[in-house]
Amino acid sequence: MLITLFRWGNHILICMKIFSMEKTFKEYTREISYSRAIRIIKYLQSAEFDNDGFCLYARGNTFKSRQEIQSLETKFPVEIKTIESTRRGVWRIVPIPTPNYFVIKIKSFAVLERFYSSINNISIMTFYVFNRNCEHTFLKNMTEEKAINHIGPLYQDSSYFAYGVDTDNQESESGFREFVSYGVNAPKELTSFL
Repeated sequence: MLITLFRWGNHILICMKIFSMEKTFKEYTREISYSRAIRIIKYLQSAEFDNDGFCLYARGNTFKSRQEIQSLETKFPVEIKTIESTRRGVWRIVPIPTPNYFVIKIKSFAVLERFYSSINNISIMTFYVFNRNCEHTFLKNMTEEKAINHIGPLYQDSSYFAYGVDTDNQESESGFREFVSYGVNAPKELTSFL
C-alpha cells in the first residue's frame, strides 16, 4: 500500500493506493498555462488510434447547475452517469455556491474541445481513456470514491490514460495545474505529446 498526500485544487488529497502500480508508466502533476491545456485536449481529440476497445469518460466538479450539466446530453454524444452536489454536512445550510460533481461518458473523441469549453467554469476535470473491460469497475469506483484524480482500478489496466486540468489552482502562478497518468501499454497516440 502506498499513501500519498498532495494538494489538488482546494482539496488536500490523501491517496491510499491499495492497487499495484506496476502497470503505470508515468504519473505527475505540474503547473501549466491555459493554452497548454487546450492544446492537449485538441491533441486528444484528433489522436488517431483504434479506440473500439476503449471508453472515454470525463469526471470533475463544476459550478454549472444540475440542469446545465444534464443539458449536455442534448448538445453532445454523451451519457450522464452521475451528478451530485458536493455540499455536505453543515455546508448544506450555508448559502454559498458549491460545485456539482459529475461523471460523464463521452461517446466520441471528436467533441472533446467543445465539451470541455461548455463546462468552462470548472474547478477540476479529468478525462479517462481505458479498456472497456474495466468500465463497470470504473463506474462503481467513481460513484463511491469522489477524489477527483483517483484512478483506482484503472491501475490494473496497462493501457489506461488520464489527463486532468485544475483551472482554479491556488498554488500555481497561472492558476492551472495538470494531472497526467498512463499505463505502460497506453496508446502512443495519446501519450506522445507529453
